[in-house]
Amino acid sequence: MTEKLKIELIIFDLDGTLAETRQDIADAANYMLAQLKLPTLPEATITSYVGNGIKKLIERCLPGSSESLREQGFNFFVEFYANHLADNTYLYPGVLNILKELRQLKMAVLSNKAQRFTEEIIHKLDIENYFKIVMGSNPHFPKKPAPDSINHIIETLDCSKQKTIIIGDTKNDIIAGKAANIHTCAVTYGFRSKEKLLKYNPDFMIDSIVELNDILVPSF
Repeated sequence: MTEKLKIELIIFDLDGTLAETRQDIADAANYMLAQLKLPTLPEATITSYVGNGIKKLIERCLPGSSESLREQGFNFFVEFYANHLADNTYLYPGVLNILKELRQLKMAVLSNKAQRFTEEIIHKLDIENYFKIVMGSNPHFPKKPAPDSINHIIETLDCSKQKTIIIGDTKNDIIAGKAANIHTCAVTYGFRSKEKLLKYNPDFMIDSIVELNDILVPSF
């Protein structure tokens, strides 16, 4: 059996990793489209646009549109999402148990979602006490796949890169982790397929969050 990783810091993505958020994102996007008198889109299509922040999501929902229309769309999306961001959002099976089991480790959340929405979802899911840092998109750091936010978290929590792992469901998480020289773990139950994730060569790939127990142990 392969020796388990000795880890002191786990950095989790939010959407598609800790929480199933697709329906609330799709509802907000389709509200935006309806307000703009445009055809709505299937949830699967909208999900394929997720991962690089709200502005990029709006741009993908409104291909070829003017900056003015995208700005209107952004405002409609935020107006709806701010009031409905956790209507249908829930933790994936096993997430709460794994957070409890690994709480002796330092843990952080790193999302490309806006900071206020990231914090509010974590709060509504009642898991904020498990994390030393909850970090969403903010003007001080570029979004994943840039490694800057990962480096900031590691430095702030005084951890070793050799004992840090990022868990996520998209190429952004894997690319960012590799750029930061930390371990990477892709989850196959989120927003991207196993086949797509394999192209980016994560160090580990799991079908359930509870499988983290099979690949890592706390390091003190």
